[in-house]
Amino acid sequence: MLKKLSALLSILAIMQSSLSAYVTEVDSRTNSSGDVLVVWQDDLDVGNFTLVAAILPNGGSWSTPTTIFNGGVSSLLNPKIVINSSGNAVVAWSAYNSSIGYTSLYATTLTDLSTWSSVVQISTNDEHVYDNYQVFLSENNEVTISWNSFIFDSVNQSAIRNITAAFGTWPTPTTLAP
Repeated sequence: MLKKLSALLSILAIMQSSLSAYVTEVDSRTNSSGDVLVVWQDDLDVGNFTLVAAILPNGGSWSTPTTIFNGGVSSLLNPKIVINSSGNAVVAWSAYNSSIGYTSLYATTLTDLSTWSSVVQISTNDEHVYDNYQVFLSENNEVTISWNSFIFDSVNQSAIRNITAAFGTWPTPTTLAP
């Protein structure tokens, strides 16, 4: 309990020192090895949201905050984090995609607490993603992301979509229902 309180106080200090203009959408996770990953939305340039992360390895010190997404978006919602004991992590979030006019789902991976992958749009361009998605990462590095979307096709319907893949790969989503 004391370690979690200390981590939360450290998170607040990091966010204050990162020249943040407007911090929201904070999420943090601790894995079974004691490593902590925290992600937050920052509005450094008013109306231009970025996603920032910091890492506290077990027994180490906080990393310098790193921008993991700077898409120039006017809304960035609900970042979700999963991290396994090997220090691999997945961060997923939704953001307004001005090129299609809908909210899309994005993700990035962190390998061994050190290397961020490029951001990938997980959803397709014919769907509007709601913010009730779930992200899972197994100890064997299998990633599952599930979400609810409205799909703009010949039927125009709500659907439950899913991706299950090896860590760092992003196949085309599967529609589970209806």
